[in-house]
Amino acid sequence: MISVHKTLLGGSPEDIRQKAEELARGLGHREYLAGTWLRELAVELASHGDLRVSVVTYEARSQGLEVVLTGAPHCDGIMIDHNKIGDRCQITLERWVRITDEPGVASTVSLIRSVLSASARPVEPRA
Repeated sequence: MISVHKTLLGGSPEDIRQKAEELARGLGHREYLAGTWLRELAVELASHGDLRVSVVTYEARSQGLEVVLTGAPHCDGIMIDHNKIGDRCQITLERWVRITDEPGVASTVSLIRSVLSASARPVEPRA
């Protein structure tokens, strides 16, 4: 059985940064370094009053984030993890959306386009 601890972040950006650092201290060196940008992402996300951000620690070996919209507690959170070197994150987004009428279909199309647009990177010209 895997032990998982979830800690809600809150307060000023500096309070959030300090708490995230404190929670990461028990990790191995590589995991700590790889989580640097994830901790900064946590600070930025938690600065939005409509989001509730938690650090999820898995048996003190790795960490991720859980982000929940405060105005929709019935919705599942979004889980965010990082790759081995910490320069990319994976956002796990599992949502059931209504497509039973035109507004529902339009809303779903908007959601899908937003997610794809947010993850697209412009093609860098070759040197």
